[in-house]
Amino acid sequence: MTEKNFIELDKIDTSTAAQNFAKLLNENKTYFLNGPWGSGKSTFLKDINDTKQVKLVTIDFWRLNDSRSTLETVFANLHPFVYWGLRLIVILCIALSILMTNVVDLGLSVLVPNWVVLFAGVIALIVAIHQFLKIKSDGIYSRLLTINYPSCKKKLLVVDDFDRMTPAQQEASYKVFSLLNGKLPIVFVGDIDRLYRNDDNYLSKIIDRRINLPYDLHPSKIWYDYFNQLEKKFKMVLPENFKKFIINDNKNLRDREHFNDYVNIELIDRKKEN
Repeated sequence: MTEKNFIELDKIDTSTAAQNFAKLLNENKTYFLNGPWGSGKSTFLKDINDTKQVKLVTIDFWRLNDSRSTLETVFANLHPFVYWGLRLIVILCIALSILMTNVVDLGLSVLVPNWVVLFAGVIALIVAIHQFLKIKSDGIYSRLLTINYPSCKKKLLVVDDFDRMTPAQQEASYKVFSLLNGKLPIVFVGDIDRLYRNDDNYLSKIIDRRINLPYDLHPSKIWYDYFNQLEKKFKMVLPENFKKFIINDNKNLRDREHFNDYVNIELIDRKKEN
């Protein structure tokens, strides 16, 4: 409790459900964690991450301000060492090819074998042609993603806020799924009713299992626990009609947080208990 004796929301323990879900992830399938915005999906994913049975690699394309393609972004997050290692090699080759020219001659030609110079020059030339032609193909990353990397073991790819992504981003994510299918578990997170291509025939080909949030995060559970807190705090009994009104309106965790903030300000901080 704080100095003003505000009501603090109890942490919802979903560790048991998280452990059970983590066991399902031993299979390299595609899952959809279903729930509306503010219903506690991020809290549940954090509990899954805390089990240490899997390592979550979370990508939120909806919040990303990135000019890279979907395939490149996924590859960079799944295999950061490989991704940045390849980029470093390209940068070094370009730098070496520039340093070995007559314009910038630091005398390195004596120290560096000819085959190294030739290799660096070829790499630099390919990159220059690629940039000049503005090639947008993701063929390289498509091939790299199909490789079975040892680092993929125990990794879980999470595509967060999937329902908020644009139709083009959702389509690109489905393409990523087709490349990674069977290599590691993938979890799409969002409200399945808001998907761009929400028809049973299509989603059944993409999603192997649909997972709903545990009962501990259900509106009836979280609100009745909170009502008990209120009744103990103010030593009163709340009307059943009021409780049903809140629960039947499917008020979620985010709504409960806002409501509790309102109660703390109006009834405790401004002393309107009576």
